[in-house]
Amino acid sequence: MRIIGLNYGLHDQSIAIIENNEIILSHEMERETRIKKNYIFHKAVNHEIFFSESNRVLYERFLKETKPDDVIAIAGFADTSNSLDTKIHTMINYKKIDLGDTIDSWRNFNNYIIKDKVYHITHHFAHVAYAYFTNPFDEFDVLSYDSTGRWYSAIFLNSEDNVIVDLSYELNLGSLWLFSSWHLRGMEHVDDAGILMGAAAYGEVNLEVYDFLKTFIKKRVIDPMRPGWGSIQGKSQEEKMGVFSDFFTDANKLNKGNDRYKFYFDYCHTLQKVSEETVMELMKPLQKSKNLCTVGGCALNGYINMKLHDLYDEVYTPPACHDAGLSLGVALHANWKLNKNKKIKNKNIAYLGKEYSVTEELVKQLCMNTNN
Repeated sequence: MRIIGLNYGLHDQSIAIIENNEIILSHEMERETRIKKNYIFHKAVNHEIFFSESNRVLYERFLKETKPDDVIAIAGFADTSNSLDTKIHTMINYKKIDLGDTIDSWRNFNNYIIKDKVYHITHHFAHVAYAYFTNPFDEFDVLSYDSTGRWYSAIFLNSEDNVIVDLSYELNLGSLWLFSSWHLRGMEHVDDAGILMGAAAYGEVNLEVYDFLKTFIKKRVIDPMRPGWGSIQGKSQEEKMGVFSDFFTDANKLNKGNDRYKFYFDYCHTLQKVSEETVMELMKPLQKSKNLCTVGGCALNGYINMKLHDLYDEVYTPPACHDAGLSLGVALHANWKLNKNKKIKNKNIAYLGKEYSVTEELVKQLCMNTNN
C-alpha cells in the first residue's frame, strides 16, 4: 500500500511518499520556493496571503505525485476554512473530524483514525513517529517537545510500551522561547529562537531574569484543549503576553543607560540555562533506556542535546526534527499500522528530497547572489 504524507497549512509545508517499505520522497516546499519562514503571519490579510507560495507549490506537487489508490496521511487535523486546504480536501474526499470529545484516545502512540483512505494522527504524534521509525536503536526513549499546539505539545515515551507521558505542563519551553524572541527582537522575529540560542554564548546569568523564567514555568496552568498555549494561573493568552511585556518594561528601565546589548545577551544566556535545567530535571526520573531520540522544534537546541549526553549514551535527532518532518512522520506511522512495517529499508534519511544537478549556469547564479 503506497502512502503519501502531507503537512500543509501554516508553515514548513512538506510531502513524503512511502512505497514497498521504502521512503522514496521526503521534501520540504521551502526547497522549491526558496522562501525562508514563508508564512510571515503578521503580514497576513486573509487566507489567500496567509497560505501562499509554499502551499501552492505543495498542491501542485500533490497533483503530480498522487495516485487513485494512495492512502493520504495527514499530520494533525486540518483547518477547512482556507481555500487551499479546501482544494486538497476536495481531491481526497476529506471529511472533517471533530476530536473535541476524543482526547482520551490520544494517550497511546498506537492509536490512529482512518476514514475514506485518509489517515490521521495528531501533530505531535507525527513528530514522535518521525524519530521513532528512523532511529538506529533497538530500544529507546523519545522526547518530543514543540512550541505550541493542541494535545501533548511535549511528550515522553519508551519504545517498550508506547505509553504517552504528557509533559505539556512542565516542559513547554517552545512558547517560552517564542515569547522571549517576540519581546527581544519584535513580532516579525517571533520565530528567531535559533538566534537567541547563538546569543546565549555571549552573556552571563542574570538573576532577575532567572527568577522570572523559573516562576513563569512553575505557574503554568494548561488549557486542556490547547496545552501548548496554556495560561498563567488561569490568565488568557493576551494576559500571559502581558506578563512578559510588564517584565521587559521593568527590566529595560533597570538597564537604562547600560550597554544596550548586555541585557539581551544575558537574557539569552539565562534562558538557555533555565531550559537546560528544566529538561534535565524532568528527564532524570523518566529515563528508561540508554538511547534517546529528540524531536520537535525544541530539539533544534544543540546545547540541550549535548547536555542530554550526561544521561544517555546516544542521542539521536533526525534531520527535519521541526515541522517539515511531520509529513514523513505520519506516513511512517501509517506504514507501521497499515502495512505492518516497523523498520524502513532506508539507512540514511538525510538525502530524500528533490535532486539537483550542478551546472555552470547555477554556479554563476549562486556566485552573483553571494556578491549581491
